[in-house]
Amino acid sequence: MILVVLAVLQQTGWLRVIESFAQSKLPARLGKLASHSIEIVLHSGRCFSLPMLLYGITLGLVAWGAEGLAFYYIMHALGSDLSLPTALFIYAFSMLVGALSFLPGGLGGAEATMVALLMLNHVAQPQAVAATVLIRLATLWFAVALGILR
Repeated sequence: MILVVLAVLQQTGWLRVIESFAQSKLPARLGKLASHSIEIVLHSGRCFSLPMLLYGITLGLVAWGAEGLAFYYIMHALGSDLSLPTALFIYAFSMLVGALSFLPGGLGGAEATMVALLMLNHVAQPQAVAATVLIRLATLWFAVALGILR
């Protein structure tokens, strides 16, 4: 589905057809919203070009993978025998839940999910809380501190 959406985003003509359809067939408010959304996509076309998308996806995978790997190392430094795939899943899923909370940095939702998933994987509560605090300090609050210092 993602590949289909990305392919459509590459086609200016298709987007114009979708925009015309939305304006003529959808209710006024929804058609206007669709039209504005398509205009945004058209004006940011360079960002949706295939080379730029591949570059961004690759960079994102490397960055998120490094954070997941750091979480795995933190867990092992705290004495956990959590496997790498499990640690990566817990970290990624927690960050997604945090993003769905629509709070800045996923504050609260990400941490609660991470602690809960660690405890479901037989990690002691003090160890789960410590790992969560350490990874959030390293990934979220370090960047906030750099932003403040700037």
